[in-house]
Amino acid sequence: MYIGKEANDIDEQELDVVKPQKFIDEEEVRQYILGLTPEEARMIGIKHRSALAYLKKKSKGRRVEF
Repeated sequence: MYIGKEANDIDEQELDVVKPQKFIDEEEVRQYILGLTPEEARMIGIKHRSALAYLKKKSKGRRVEF
């Protein structure tokens, strides 16, 4: 927010508005991870099977950090 000669444009400035939080359905994400195939994992950016296995292992133990 500017104070001074730019104060005439104050109605065009965005206020410090906090956007609403979006909550993640953790159980849905876990089920998605557990259902991934290596081909699907590659399409979303998981390059190595070991990385997919690691995610699935963490999901089974309910220790996935979001």
